[in-house]
Amino acid sequence: MRSALEPKGRIFLLDDEEPVVSSVARSLRREGYDVRGETDAQGVVAKIRSFAPHVVLLSGIAGLVADSL
Repeated sequence: MRSALEPKGRIFLLDDEEPVVSSVARSLRREGYDVRGETDAQGVVAKIRSFAPHVVLLSGIAGLVADSL
């Protein structure tokens, strides 16, 4: 069973627009998730692997990274 301090899960966001990443990340954190976000696909595969998220949310433009995961 998860403690109150433990996050519900890890979510990684990738979108080329900072306001989108910030807004979605803020909402997910309020819901108890551990969230990391990036706006640049350069080098993001290593960051995703290091964070080991349960879910990765990619924008359409970021979909180019999906083949590398």
